[in-house]
Amino acid sequence: MAADAAEPILVVDQADLTVRIARGVLAQLGVAQVDEASTSGAALHKLKARRYRAILADGGAQAELVRAAACDPALRLAPIIPLQARGVEGLKARLSRALEAL
Repeated sequence: MAADAAEPILVVDQADLTVRIARGVLAQLGVAQVDEASTSGAALHKLKARRYRAILADGGAQAELVRAAACDPALRLAPIIPLQARGVEGLKARLSRALEAL
């Protein structure tokens, strides 16, 4: 099933600067709705309450979200896009490719 472009994207990272950069890149790519969570626990809470087009997460959060989804079939886990990239342009290129594939 194709993702709905109107669905928000969830950004999971403890660093405020990383979240701000991700929001800026997503805005440049035309993504208007972005939610954020600073921990995987907060992300899980949001994922249980709302459907997301994709999740941008750092390595630790990615692993925790995948483990949680394996244990909870009710969890609506969206595709996870790694948040690591070299510089803003690298992140923009990675997110652009990933969002086109959804």
